[in-house]
Amino acid sequence: MLPDPNMFDGESQLWRFGQEEPETLAATGSTYGRGSGVLDLARSIRGGDPVRASGEVAAHVLDVLLAIRDAADSREVVQVASTVEKPTPLAEDWDPAAATL
Repeated sequence: MLPDPNMFDGESQLWRFGQEEPETLAATGSTYGRGSGVLDLARSIRGGDPVRASGEVAAHVLDVLLAIRDAADSREVVQVASTVEKPTPLAEDWDPAAATL
């Protein structure tokens, strides 16, 4: 279970297969709130860095969602055809309020 997606803070609970109780994961890093993804995208474009929310990631997410839908409809396992390199996460010390110009 995830905490409030509007604020990006609070503990998350991870239920692993075969466990009777969830593992609690503490929040780390910035809890700045909404808009962090757009800010990261703008900084990446301006700095010439790889974009985390790329078109390749979006296409793969769509493939996964369609596979879930197809599996639910057919009640069979559906393989996801696409793959994508996992984007690097934001650094724990990432500061959305830092001046970057």
